[in-house]
Amino acid sequence: MSAREEGKGSWIFGLIILVIGIIFIVENFTDLEIWGRVWNLWPLILVIWGIKEIWQNKSIFFGIILIAIGGIFLGKYFFDFVI
Repeated sequence: MSAREEGKGSWIFGLIILVIGIIFIVENFTDLEIWGRVWNLWPLILVIWGIKEIWQNKSIFFGIILIAIGGIFLGKYFFDFVI
């Protein structure tokens, strides 16, 4: 594995930390309630992870499972499904 491939995911982690920090700063200096709305969309992480698994041909079955679980949780949030 080359040095270029090893550092590939580190910028994504940094970007996530940056976005979370910006959300906290905006909430502290304004009356906006952003974190509550963003937190309800956590299943998107599962959907994106599943798409990444399928796209990189790592595990199509695992990718479909992740997308299905994320879709169920998103459906529960958006359409009031009862599990």
